[in-house]
Amino acid sequence: MIAALLIAASAQQPDCASPKFGWEIAVCSYRDFKRVDLEMNEEWKLVLKAMRDRDKQIDRKADRAPSFEDTLVAAQRAWLRFRDQHCLLVSLDARGGNSTQLDLANSCKEELSKARTEQLKLLVD
Repeated sequence: MIAALLIAASAQQPDCASPKFGWEIAVCSYRDFKRVDLEMNEEWKLVLKAMRDRDKQIDRKADRAPSFEDTLVAAQRAWLRFRDQHCLLVSLDARGGNSTQLDLANSCKEELSKARTEQLKLLVD
């Protein structure tokens, strides 16, 4: 519901360089988060491919440990749940469905997603 509201409001083309209204701040922070989320997803694809390549090198007759891919996927799913719940928690002081709460949640998700992108990069460097 909130995402749909933000998408509808974003059709009004807020001035993200100097937003004046709460809805503009929320829409702009959502756009910023989605940009960073897209960057993280692009890095994810590279890391997933690298983990699949590593798995090809494992002798499964001798090695019964979890695969790189399975472990990466489980970690990412857990991280996504953590990110979303943590950012909801951070935003609850401004509860009530207002734009401040949305901005807090979006900014938190943007910050954590940037950090996760760097973590993912370290897995293949």
